[in-house]
Amino acid sequence: MTAPLHANRTRPYNRRDALRVAAGAGAAALLAACGGEAAAPTPTAAARTAAPATPAAAMPTVAPPIAAMSTMPTVAPTVAPTPQVAAMTAMTATGGTAGATSAPAMPTVVPRSSAAAGSLRLPDSGIRIPTDKIMLRMTDNATNKAPFFNAVFAAYQQKYPNVTIAHDSLPGAELGKVIPLGIQNENAPDLFSLPPNGIPGPQAVRQGWVRPLDDIMPNLAAVKAAYPPGSFFEGTNVFGGKTYTIPTDGNQGYDTYLFYNTDYMKRADVDPQTKPLTWDEYRVTAKKITQQGAGQYFGVMIEGNDPPRWQAIVRNLAQMAGAPGDDSINWKTGEYNYDSDAYLGVIELLLGLKADGSVFPGSLTLNANDARARVSMGAAGMILTGLYSIPFLKLQNPNFVYDVTSQPVPNGGMVTPVSYGPPAGQFWVYAKSKYPQVVGDILAYTSSKEGQAAQLRLYDSALPVRYPDVNAQGEFDPRMRRLFPLIESQNRLGPSPTVRNPDAATALQELRPPTPNFGTLVQGIYTGQVRDARAAMRDLKVKSDMELDRAIRAAQMKGAKVSRDDWKSPNWDPTKDYTQADYDALKR
Repeated sequence: MTAPLHANRTRPYNRRDALRVAAGAGAAALLAACGGEAAAPTPTAAARTAAPATPAAAMPTVAPPIAAMSTMPTVAPTVAPTPQVAAMTAMTATGGTAGATSAPAMPTVVPRSSAAAGSLRLPDSGIRIPTDKIMLRMTDNATNKAPFFNAVFAAYQQKYPNVTIAHDSLPGAELGKVIPLGIQNENAPDLFSLPPNGIPGPQAVRQGWVRPLDDIMPNLAAVKAAYPPGSFFEGTNVFGGKTYTIPTDGNQGYDTYLFYNTDYMKRADVDPQTKPLTWDEYRVTAKKITQQGAGQYFGVMIEGNDPPRWQAIVRNLAQMAGAPGDDSINWKTGEYNYDSDAYLGVIELLLGLKADGSVFPGSLTLNANDARARVSMGAAGMILTGLYSIPFLKLQNPNFVYDVTSQPVPNGGMVTPVSYGPPAGQFWVYAKSKYPQVVGDILAYTSSKEGQAAQLRLYDSALPVRYPDVNAQGEFDPRMRRLFPLIESQNRLGPSPTVRNPDAATALQELRPPTPNFGTLVQGIYTGQVRDARAAMRDLKVKSDMELDRAIRAAQMKGAKVSRDDWKSPNWDPTKDYTQADYDALKR
């Protein structure tokens, strides 16, 4: 059993401990919001919780009861684990902080020397960089892109010796605490990712937390002109005519592909490459792998400590089962899908996997990075994750033999494509950064064709970038290239309220997701803290629809010409891309 936070403390209280306390407080908030009862915190925990100011925008995170945190079983890896994985395993076995292993206690300064940095030539952008000593901080949840960014930062520090760059990559749940806290205390990182399933971009703009790039990025106009059509939209990455963030990755696809241990799947006599597993086949296969593992490995790994991952699994599988809409909204009706049979069916599937004993014990304590690392060690046969995991798995265990295929498909055989929306952007500039021109100078390179080509090379060509001609020259991982036809067949561009009516962006800036949010609620249903899934998801739908109506009214009071009709596209066919012609047809 994992030791309580306050037990046998022999080390100073640090940021990781603060994150664990915040997670426990999030569980209490979830139970209260859903009508349950939470146990009173211990005096020690309560005192610690009261010490720091609570960030206003921090999202709740469910922490499973201590009794549910099983001691991690000894795993017999298919190959020798890397030193990083071995260190992680040792930490968990000795009662270390599960689910927070990726959060360093102090900002991680990027070394000035890097073999990869030697291959990068950073052009002069024309910006005059200050000569005084500069400490620049970047915080994101793009662990898989660390080789690219660290090479860029090392090259930049070699070019400008007075600049020091600290780069931290955190799991989504921890990012959702660190960024709001930094904004509240007015010391947020200069460049950061917004927490997934946390702070929407329009809200960050409305609150004045981030700044536009127009006056700090010298080549912005050239970059936007070189990008393919459909890369910049009012309400997604452009607000009030100003560009706030730049998309760098291709946005087609989804983030719940089935990654599986090839050896375990062969032992189970299953070949997902021949045809995708149905939901029932996925559950049966998970149970068979678990039985064959005999306690040494399990059928399924879930990134259970990251609420956004629960959201992604339910939303993506449900879309294929007939509840389409990339923002959990049925674009035909303009209403949320949360209480649909498809959403509830995926939740039932997750509960079935749990009841079968097919889920790796301790999954609830693992963030996405830790869960993937354990899969690479042989702890589980399957995990639903994105193609961005390809370079991560290679880094963690280059000898790990696995493959990738479609996420599980509905039992009935009828598969609805997964919708995706216009690209937004991953990185935002803090409004109170002391060195916005330095950040703009770095972004000028990372978003250029030269920078994107370097990203593709250093990122092991795991995901396409925005420039088609750069992609054409990329040497993609064979598993990724093999999935290109699948991506084309399983994904369609969906409608967007802001593309249809830019004034809808004002409503999105007013929108505040209900508490608990979608991912946190599903997490609570899985843990048993929320017992009536149908009632809880119905309540989430009602609250979400009401909140959207409220946000629209608030936008109207500010002069925006927007209505709920902007969220309705009656001519939408989920099996086809939604094009400009479809938008034009609604105006007739």
